[in-house]
Amino acid sequence: MKNLLILIALASTYIVQTNAQGNNAECGFKYKKGYYSLTNRKGKVIKNVEPFTYALPFSDGLSLVENNLKFGYIDSKGTTVIDYQFYNAGSFSSGLAYATLGGKYGYINKKGSLLYQLNLK
Repeated sequence: MKNLLILIALASTYIVQTNAQGNNAECGFKYKKGYYSLTNRKGKVIKNVEPFTYALPFSDGLSLVENNLKFGYIDSKGTTVIDYQFYNAGSFSSGLAYATLGGKYGYINKKGSLLYQLNLK
């Protein structure tokens, strides 16, 4: 029960902070023909970064992206910071993001370590 209360509190904080964020991103994404490509601040596609089948705006310096049905995180240069390993995940807020991995649901830190986990099985 204690873990569930922690998850509810973190989720509430996440929702409030995500809704309060502005659009001052250093970079973003352009959607074309079923793929998202990383762009610089001026909207120009960064050519050396592979396109993604799903991408969320940058939050806490990282973006959630999907490739081959798994989610991971990249930084503003397109470097993979947390490997593609999650079955479901969300954007970072205050250093945490929700994620599902191997039948466990919880919050990860920016190193990809699963914290505050609950078993889904």
